[in-house]
Amino acid sequence: MQMNADNRRKISVISVNQRPEKVCITFSKESVAFNWLTELQHEVEKPDNYAEKTLAAYRLGMKAKGSIVGVRIEIGQDGCTARREIDVTAVYHPDDAPILPLSGCTKGNHCGCVYRPVMRYEIE
Repeated sequence: MQMNADNRRKISVISVNQRPEKVCITFSKESVAFNWLTELQHEVEKPDNYAEKTLAAYRLGMKAKGSIVGVRIEIGQDGCTARREIDVTAVYHPDDAPILPLSGCTKGNHCGCVYRPVMRYEIE
């Protein structure tokens, strides 16, 4: 089932489970509405202090006892061979995360790898 609002948002509903006491709707993990943002973050040139500023923001979110429990690295689709050393399933504390761009990255500040927050609900 697809909902479409002015051709701007498409949300895929995977299942609907109805019981008298509650209704559960499961949505796909990736909404088309945010695809443009994800693509932009992979394609945009990163400032020299990208790793420092991004990891500091996630560190602050963790310190505030919010929902962020760590960071993971999402690799770009057309990245270099250095990205092969990244474990995309690993969850890092911001102090221990590999610095992007990786030292062997041939794309430099155009590296397609980005940091992503890992939320508490993702690991529970």
